[in-house]
Order: sequence, then structure tokens, then C-alpha cells
Amino acid sequence: MKIDKYPFVPRSTAYMKEGQFWDVPLRNGQYACGRVLQFETSDNKKNSRMFLAGLIDWVGEIPPTSEAIDGAKLLEQGMAHIRTIAFNGGAIRGYRPLELDSVTPILELSHMPLSDCWLTRGFENLRLATIEERKRLYIRSTWGLGVIKIIADTYFVDKRSPVRRLPWDELMEIQKQIVTQESR
Repeated sequence: MKIDKYPFVPRSTAYMKEGQFWDVPLRNGQYACGRVLQFETSDNKKNSRMFLAGLIDWVGEIPPTSEAIDGAKLLEQGMAHIRTIAFNGGAIRGYRPLELDSVTPILELSHMPLSDCWLTRGFENLRLATIEERKRLYIRSTWGLGVIKIIADTYFVDKRSPVRRLPWDELMEIQKQIVTQESR
């Protein structure tokens, strides 16, 4: 059975598909928009609870529509639990193919930028990350239930980008501290 009646609050990923979007109510009464980017699969079976969520560059006075989000680009992404949508007061509002807006998962690192670190696109491991990729990319993250709302409020209510440090810079700082301690 396929659900194409909107809005609906999903209880699993069974009736979800890549490209669907939902409203993220903001603290100022406006709405941001989340997109379903990708699903984790194992043995050709879709994970029933986890999916790759994206926050797009859109804000409005009413919940998003397919027409309203036309051309909106991806700002942030994270692996999210299905309860994220309802937890933040949202519902799946409709479907818009990701290709129409050239939305694809952002390239990230699988973990700290060590030599065994993978370049990923959502749930897909592409290959070992090059040194340049390890220096400039962020680590794939898993979002807690309220994270998309916090990020959306930061972008659209506070009018600033969330503060993030590159993992490479953190790794270099840790190595520097180790060298300093060893030299004592």
C-alpha cells in the first residue's frame, strides 16, 4: 500500500520516499522545511526507522508546498529517526523529486579524518577519503530528535550559520597537545 494523501505523520519509513518534505515549525511562528534525502538499506531492505534528513534553504509564513520550495538548496543533513518529524510538530506535506532542485546528499567523512576514513554520500561509502577531503569535509552526523529545529532556528530566526569546526582542525589540535605533553 502506498500513501499519497498529505499531510501525514509517518510511524515508519514504509510509506516514505526520497523527495518528500515536511514542515519544521520555528520559534517565531514561521516554518522551515525538511526533505527526505535517502534511506539506509541492508540486504535490500529499507531501515524502518532511520533516514537521511535534510534542511533546505527555505522559510515561509505557512507550511511548505512543492511550488514554494522550488529551487531551494540543501543547507545541512543528518541521519535522523522517523520520530524527528512528529517530535518537532511537523508532518509530511508532499513530494517533490530531488532532481528537480538538484538536491543530492552532501559529501562527508565516515569518522575522524584518519587514514581509514571513508568519503560518504549519505549512507553510501564511496571510497577512502583523500588527504584533501579529510582536511575540508565534516563527519557524517546522526541528529537527535530536536536537532533539525535547532539548526533551522539558528539559520532562519537568529539569521546566522551554526558554528562548526572542521574535524581535521580538531585532530591537529589533539596531536599538538599530545606532542606537548610528551615533551614535558
